[in-house]
Amino acid sequence: MIEYAVDYAAIDPVKLAFQTLGAETSLPEFFGIKEVPGCRGESSYIVETPHAYIASLTETLGTRSLVADEIYAETGVSHYPAIGQSAAATVFNDLATSGVQAVASFMYLSAGSNAVFEDMVKMRGLGEGWKRACLKVGAVWGGGETPMLRDVVFPNAFEIGGSAWGMLNKPERPLDSSKVSPGDHILLVASSGVHDNGLTLVRDIRSERLKELGYQTPLSNSGQTFGEALMEPTILYGPLVRRFMQGGVKIRSALNITGHGLAKLARATAPFQYRVTVLPRPQPVFPFIQEYSGLPDTKMYSKFNMGAGFAFIVTEDSAGLALNLAGGTGYEIWDGGIVEPSPTGRKQVVLPNGVVFTEKDVAVRH
Repeated sequence: MIEYAVDYAAIDPVKLAFQTLGAETSLPEFFGIKEVPGCRGESSYIVETPHAYIASLTETLGTRSLVADEIYAETGVSHYPAIGQSAAATVFNDLATSGVQAVASFMYLSAGSNAVFEDMVKMRGLGEGWKRACLKVGAVWGGGETPMLRDVVFPNAFEIGGSAWGMLNKPERPLDSSKVSPGDHILLVASSGVHDNGLTLVRDIRSERLKELGYQTPLSNSGQTFGEALMEPTILYGPLVRRFMQGGVKIRSALNITGHGLAKLARATAPFQYRVTVLPRPQPVFPFIQEYSGLPDTKMYSKFNMGAGFAFIVTEDSAGLALNLAGGTGYEIWDGGIVEPSPTGRKQVVLPNGVVFTEKDVAVRH
């Protein structure tokens, strides 16, 4: 079995330690703004002004860019627009969980040598993808930073990420998970594939199991190669969040399904059971990854989105409205489960395939 490369048991305590240190700082008093209680540990940091709420965050893509580089070297095919969109989507999708309208984004693009910046196929592709994401969510690309980090980043590699901020005019309020209650419905929204987590494991599969074909290995009954499936750009969910909020859907929580998989449904602090009743049919790339990695279902559904890239928890009387509002938008969405009192008194996620995530698996408020 090829293990999932990212060890959240090692990384998560660092995030929590940094949050503790951050909580020891404070906002300047003379601006008349204040921190929104409970936002620390959520995806966005939110402040309240007299007339609006402002949310901001920073995210990076991870190692998906290395897969694009390897495919480019093997085939000459550029997937860099998809990488640019996906990098921006890591930022915008987390921002969307707060319910704010994205206003401005800033790209961070570092490289290990000047030669990387001189490759205009890569650079133009990344820029076009980032711009495309901004146009889809209705935000401006305001600037960024492009350091050359010799001896820090590998000479032929780059790292892409960025930040964004958004605004919500009063009397609207940002989304948070404090009002999640038994009887609420879990709505799942389809992904386009792997999105942006688990790519280090994918690269291990390519180097250790796929031999000479590598990313050109065909996926059964899909018409795609392994590499093509991995390069499907990440879906941007912010427009759907705003459509629901403006349409009167009572959203208890909005969740970007990333590195903790469906365990992330239990991000709220209350000790409820999140019973998923309808799972998506995972895109062919997921059973392919499972076959060649040997990972059990528990690992696959806790590390990958498995076909569901975003989730809403809404009140029971809003579920039908949300499904109607999503019609014709291009998003595939379904009523996928319900929030229940927990039989153990602790929060857990129960999937219809027998997978259960207990409290130790769902400590994901960071």
